[in-house]
Amino acid sequence: AVGIDPEECVIEPSYFSPQYGIKGRLDLYYNHESEQSASIIELKSSKPFKPNSYGLSNSHYHQTLLYELIIKSVHGPKHHRANYILYSSSAEDPLRYAVSVESLQKEAIHNRNELVLLQFRMMNLDLDGSRDIMHEIKAERYPQLTGYIRTNIQNWEKVYSSLSPGEKSYFKSFTAFITREHMLARIGHEVGDGTSGLAGLWLDKVQTKEERYQILRGLELTSIDQSGHQTLLSFERGGLTNPMANFRAGDIAIMYPFDESGATDPTRFQLYRANVISVSAVEVVIKLRNNQAHINQIEAIRKWNLEHDLLDSSFRSLYQSLWWFMSSDIVKRQLIFGLRKPGITLSNDSGSAPDGLTEHQLQLYDEGLRAESLYLLWGPPGTGKTSRMLKSWVWHYFFHTTSRISLIAYTNKAVDEICEALESLGKDVTNHYVRIGSRAGTGKKFRHRLLDTVIEPMEKRSEIKQFLYDTRIFVSTVASLQGKNEIFKLIDFDVAIVDEASQILEPTMVGLLTRFRKTILIGDHMQLPAVSAQGQHLSKIKRDPEWAKKIGLSDMGMSYFERIYRLYQSKGWHDVIGILSEQGRMHEEIQEYANIHVYAGQLKCLNHVNQTTSLDETIGESGNPLFRERLLYVPTATTLPEFYMKTNKDETERIIEIISSWQNLLKQKNLAWTIGVITPFRAQIASILHQAHISGTNMDNVTVDTVERYQGGARDIIIMSAAVNNPSTLSRIVSLNAEGVDRKLNVAVTRARQQFILVGNEELLMKQPAYHALIMMAGRYEMKASVKPNPYQTAT
Repeated sequence: AVGIDPEECVIEPSYFSPQYGIKGRLDLYYNHESEQSASIIELKSSKPFKPNSYGLSNSHYHQTLLYELIIKSVHGPKHHRANYILYSSSAEDPLRYAVSVESLQKEAIHNRNELVLLQFRMMNLDLDGSRDIMHEIKAERYPQLTGYIRTNIQNWEKVYSSLSPGEKSYFKSFTAFITREHMLARIGHEVGDGTSGLAGLWLDKVQTKEERYQILRGLELTSIDQSGHQTLLSFERGGLTNPMANFRAGDIAIMYPFDESGATDPTRFQLYRANVISVSAVEVVIKLRNNQAHINQIEAIRKWNLEHDLLDSSFRSLYQSLWWFMSSDIVKRQLIFGLRKPGITLSNDSGSAPDGLTEHQLQLYDEGLRAESLYLLWGPPGTGKTSRMLKSWVWHYFFHTTSRISLIAYTNKAVDEICEALESLGKDVTNHYVRIGSRAGTGKKFRHRLLDTVIEPMEKRSEIKQFLYDTRIFVSTVASLQGKNEIFKLIDFDVAIVDEASQILEPTMVGLLTRFRKTILIGDHMQLPAVSAQGQHLSKIKRDPEWAKKIGLSDMGMSYFERIYRLYQSKGWHDVIGILSEQGRMHEEIQEYANIHVYAGQLKCLNHVNQTTSLDETIGESGNPLFRERLLYVPTATTLPEFYMKTNKDETERIIEIISSWQNLLKQKNLAWTIGVITPFRAQIASILHQAHISGTNMDNVTVDTVERYQGGARDIIIMSAAVNNPSTLSRIVSLNAEGVDRKLNVAVTRARQQFILVGNEELLMKQPAYHALIMMAGRYEMKASVKPNPYQTAT
């Protein structure tokens, strides 16, 4: 009821149980003679715990006091309202008045300010000389605390006091790192697309949101589907909906009513949290995260806005993961730090190996099995990390042992590929694996294996426990597994194989490693790094650098895989790390770029015949230069209005022309080649898809996405749109590692099987060494430039 005139409120009796008489109570509270402009009713499904004199739990009561302050800060101090808590499970007096006490509100604000101060202290824990607030958490300082809170403090004190000075420095440094990540997610950062974080929802003006392509405005509601225990909403794009807004399937979002006056103030409305199910040029479909019992309010509003959301749970998982690691025994910690070498058995006792492995792959397969606790596999692009090695290790552990296996990856796309590999092992494996995750993030082919779907018909807890115990393989993203931590309390895992390990931040990985007897990490630190919102000036190690040097840690933004791989290499522990060198994806002319500029000549072609034939011989077409070169560069222009934009109209039009030309030839030659378009910015993705839609371009075998979504995948033809219009934007599309390798460009180029095409502004791209080298190696294809202004931007 926040912000709604009481005269407009309608309380339907069907919403409440008649025997409680709540409708009558609400009529009394909504006294139109009073000066109250609205009421706050907080619904609680629980009963009050140790109720105060008002019959309320103290935490619930203080919640309403803070709600009132929030409302006053938005609508002004004269905006009066009454506060209530509705205890729906209480048979007597369920709706209880929460009286406003100014002194208690001031006390709550004081406590809130103390928490904010604590957070800022946590952000600086990695500075030498900073106050060690962790050392101050001792039971003796809080004699008034009892019960589980006191037990938690005692456990904390026991663990923290047992750590060495170096371990304490490590713990404090990463706690500071996580806290900064959390803060930047709330208030914004300039890494990548640059956002104002969650605070941008209410602080940014609508024009700013449009310029950053972070709002879908004026979506027109077309249908509501409440089947299958979920609420799905379908929208058509309206006249004010930016066709280039950067939303896609799997995003989490906030929905609120569109204001016909043109203003965008989410604080004036009820907010609905949602998952984006699908986005097309004409339609957007979302699923509300909380299923709605009544949809009257939604149906009554025709137009809606959609903005991005943030989940705090991902940061809580980082703190918890770091704590699991620090709470583990000293031998485990030394192993994970890299101070103790993983054990090696003398031989692999399986006596057999799966078919299809080369001699080199078979050697690494045996090494991985002999490693007792930790093994690292570096797999450059196209070397069969998932399709050969992960699949082979699963085959061994499933058919030759009784081990329970966890298969983990960073992205849902990679998890889909793992599921595909499992399906290829036959029905015995297919019937014994389960996937942890959401329907929105899972490929349709594998949704029937989702844990929530499988256990839904089960009526008894014992039945679910037995199912979990009988299941041999659990597949999940890191985030989904951390969201189901209770599973580790129900069952034990023997082996974990983590794909895309080079994309996972250290605090996440070290906690995971404590959960398994043995772990195999698969990754490539020359491809996409772990995602961090902090610049290197913040993430560089500052506290106890000598101890950090012992474990090979220089930058907290580095993945655990990269740190431990480099550490093992420096110590000569080569029998617990493997390097895949045979790739079966790229043509040798594309491989040449990766070999010269990234992999120091280590890559070799597996299929020599198919990977050496020239492109014009392969497709039987030599007239058009577009069909001759394996590496191709197409120069484009930038207009003045596009200088600060993350879209480029000339690139968009050139790419649509290239796609059309290839589509026509593929149809003529009866070739089933796939085409992928990679671009750094989601706004350019939307621009390309929008142009394809209005031009009627056939996109059946074409996917358009960011490089992050392509890692692990491949297409026959890859077209990259740089979308760089100014020098500062150039720095945002580059991700350099310690050797100066541009990991994003490496991923983009090595997705291509047959041809890679770079499209972009030559003057700007030549300023960056990796792009300069690529342009110099590639053939050149001049296309007629188009410098017409973007009509949408002009209108805006």
